[in-house]
Amino acid sequence: MTPEARIATLKAEVAATQDAAAAMVVLTIQAMGATPEQMLLIAREYQAVADGRRRSRITGIIARKVAEKLRGEAERGD
Repeated sequence: MTPEARIATLKAEVAATQDAAAAMVVLTIQAMGATPEQMLLIAREYQAVADGRRRSRITGIIARKVAEKLRGEAERGD
């Protein structure tokens, strides 16, 4: 495998890991019985973390993904 192909593979794995982490957080929130309204409130808080200046880049990425997934779940009413 070329170095470029290896880098592309690793980038894809990192993105998949971030998505999995966000999905696990959302699953936990759902398992706790959060209503769609509560999920939207939590999504706003995660978005605030993602938009904040005092956080790491990785924290921001995962917080943004959690917020997106929570909004999606809230819209579906799950």
